[in-house]
Amino acid sequence: MQGLERSRGANRLTALEVKKATGPAVLEDGAGLRLFINDAGQKHWIVRVTINGKRVARGLGSFPAVSLQAARDRADVIRKAARNGQDAATEVKREQVRQAMTFRDGCKRYFEEVKRPTLKPGRFAERWIESLEVYAYPKLEDRPIADITPAEIIEILQPIWHSKRETATRVLQRMTLVFQSAIVRGDRLHANPCQGVRDELGKARPKVQHRRALPYAEVPAFAASLSDRPRATLASKLALLFVIYTACRSEEVRGARWSEIDAEAREWTVPADRMKMGREHIVPLSDGAMTVLEQAKALREDGCDLVFPSSVGRMLSDNTLSKLMRDDGVDGTPHGFRTSFKVWASENGIRDEVSEAVLAHGDPNKVRAAYRRTTFLDDRRRAMAEWSALVGAAAAACPSPAISS
Repeated sequence: MQGLERSRGANRLTALEVKKATGPAVLEDGAGLRLFINDAGQKHWIVRVTINGKRVARGLGSFPAVSLQAARDRADVIRKAARNGQDAATEVKREQVRQAMTFRDGCKRYFEEVKRPTLKPGRFAERWIESLEVYAYPKLEDRPIADITPAEIIEILQPIWHSKRETATRVLQRMTLVFQSAIVRGDRLHANPCQGVRDELGKARPKVQHRRALPYAEVPAFAASLSDRPRATLASKLALLFVIYTACRSEEVRGARWSEIDAEAREWTVPADRMKMGREHIVPLSDGAMTVLEQAKALREDGCDLVFPSSVGRMLSDNTLSKLMRDDGVDGTPHGFRTSFKVWASENGIRDEVSEAVLAHGDPNKVRAAYRRTTFLDDRRRAMAEWSALVGAAAAACPSPAISS
């Protein structure tokens, strides 16, 4: 009916007539659109429609702020909604209410009406809202809660996600509840902007935990003390000594094979698949390391190529070597001897690039690494000889230097 009514008698007015009209008067444009003019000459647009059988009038704004054509366009929107049983003007008002609800208003409403009653009175209750005031308000305080996007949530949390993970997680949880409340109350039509943010920001970075290491000055005495461990196996004691003399990783030493040892060249070639950096590593063998290998020959068995096999012919566990240190009350780990070597090298004139090559570390400078084709083998051989002399000199000065099973 509304469409028929408009087609029969709409668009009766002209822009000039609307402009020149004086009041009091009511000018009909047709299809329920009227211009009301009061005694003072103020002009206001009204459209009358039928919504679910009820005849109602809806204001469209004042002239000249709303022109004749604009009034007709707005009236068309209201007529179309009315044919579907909806009140477009009411929806506009609701949207205006939603836009008026800021993030700050939403937070305070949720806290006071929902959250505070569940919290014990005191400082903790106040901290709930304070965390949002500190981290979220600076960017979102006056933003309509209906319009806030996931990108804005990420922007707030990203700077503290890894450095203050616990705080960031709490802020995210609290914002999630605030937005969920706004959705339930009709102040937000879109999905919760906190949804998926946790995955986007990523998992927590593990805290860097440096391996405990003996001061290098204490390493020789510890090496010598290994001979006084009657309950430790010969394989475990020799393996730990080899870790010390070569400054290699525990896993590399425990997996060492006789087929990798070139006794004549005094070199141990660790294949790429057993190296952390995935590159073959040649280890120059010092006098101390060669002595260890000489004693390890007593462990050789047919069918087992491991240099330091367990009692059942398998690779020793990392805990086996760590236990040797724990049993002696040493505050350190097998891996820590690499740190002991690095500190000694730094304090005794060994160039950094040489000590880094001993440790088989990758060069973080990719350009420099691409042009550096040397492995400093000769320099490393000299460095390991000096390190061996340090460890062996103190060991020789200790009683019972021989290692027994």
